[in-house]
Amino acid sequence: STGPYLKSVIPALARAAQTRKFKLRVVGAKVEAPGVDVEHVQWSPAREVTDIQSFDIGLYPLPDDAWARGKSGLKAIQYMACGVPIVGSPVGATNQMVRHGHNGYLASNEAEWTEFVTALLDDATLRKRMGSAGRDDAVSHWSLRNFESAFVGVIELAML
Repeated sequence: STGPYLKSVIPALARAAQTRKFKLRVVGAKVEAPGVDVEHVQWSPAREVTDIQSFDIGLYPLPDDAWARGKSGLKAIQYMACGVPIVGSPVGATNQMVRHGHNGYLASNEAEWTEFVTALLDDATLRKRMGSAGRDDAVSHWSLRNFESAFVGVIELAML
């Protein structure tokens, strides 16, 4: 269901591929990407974390519509929890999760997608720094440990 989202940034990735060598690893979807070296990987719950950890950059394009604005940002949390820097759309929860220039980038148009993907492709130190910052954010803001007492409180209230 997210394949169309990824298709929206294929022109930016094709532009980056004109001057950079990289492989776009797509998990679970089939996406045509002329000009981009694509590897399709079947999604598996047993491999999900390992697959995400194999990424240098996590892409999270979203349209600015009511459905996307209501999404929880789970994919952003998954990337961050795995220490993968993000390039995402500034839509919905992503605006609160991705701190532009700190744990990833927020890209609003094709030029920004190309610029930010290219910057991360070119700089392994930047990827590592942003990935570590994202991991710290995921653990401190969105981990189960962070919500444990609130979760237990809701369950206890439900049992009354």
